[in-house]
Amino acid sequence: MLKKIRISFLAALAMKSLFCVSCDQRDIHDYSAEEHFSAAQACKSSPDDLALTIWHYEQALDDGTLDEATAAIAKIELTSCRDEYMLQSGCISSTGAKNQDLETQLQLLKRRNSELESWISRLNTENLILRQSLTKLQEDNR
Repeated sequence: MLKKIRISFLAALAMKSLFCVSCDQRDIHDYSAEEHFSAAQACKSSPDDLALTIWHYEQALDDGTLDEATAAIAKIELTSCRDEYMLQSGCISSTGAKNQDLETQLQLLKRRNSELESWISRLNTENLILRQSLTKLQEDNR
């Protein structure tokens, strides 16, 4: 099934122009991670650009220069876009006619839930550290 998805995804990319609203005339492979992330954000609003959105998120993450928070957002968005692409391309039935499709959908939802819970936990920890730092700074300034 993954091979089918990959082939379908590559076919969609081949049929689409490699440019979207946020892209200019430069070679798209010369974009920085931040530019790919921004292009993905701009392209994700159009259902017709879903394959291109996935590609931009992958390029941004593969570059490895995104800051930690942006990379976490990109990973979550990439997972969401891939799931949506699989639903749109018919790789997963949205009607739930087959048990296997339901199991696959359940696994995708569990994985997404786990990623979101992890991200929320990380943000809560970061928030606590920042609040402690702010409290300490306020006490030092008194």
